Amino acid sequence: MASYNKIIFPYNTDSKDFEPFTYTPEMTGGRANSEEVKDILEKVGGVIRKKDELIWDLFRFGTAALGAVNGLVLLTYFKPEMWQKYKFYGAGITAITVNCFIGFVFWQEQQAKLVTQGVFDHYNSQSFEKKGLRWQTPKDFPHWVELWKDYELYNQNRRL
Repeated sequence: MASYNKIIFPYNTDSKDFEPFTYTPEMTGGRANSEEVKDILEKVGGVIRKKDELIWDLFRFGTAALGAVNGLVLLTYFKPEMWQKYKFYGAGITAITVNCFIGFVFWQEQQAKLVTQGVFDHYNSQSFEKKGLRWQTPKDFPHWVELWKDYELYNQNRRL
């Protein structure tokens, strides 16, 4: 998908990769070939896949931990005279575990965005800035990434 000064590569949740299928070198005036773009999108897709795997691993661990804590909470109902004082501890630990998981998911999203921008910065400084192109992570990352055509902005400003 292309707009006036940028090309947008959407993230495909089924294939867990960014879609380079829409890109042709003519979209950048021949400044970037298809292999370069595909290589960068594969590396960034790998960052997202690693983040997703880590979150699922934590989810599986968190589910097991919550199961154990909830088992203790249920035990308080079957033996109230022995375990009455531990009921609130179980509920508190459950709430803390859920809160930590949610915080970790948000933290992983931010980490993935920072790593992706680091990959983009490397490629931008190596070759793309010289060609008048710039990779960028948008605000709504990881739904898509952008390849900005700065040479068009430069040419537009020169005409004014």
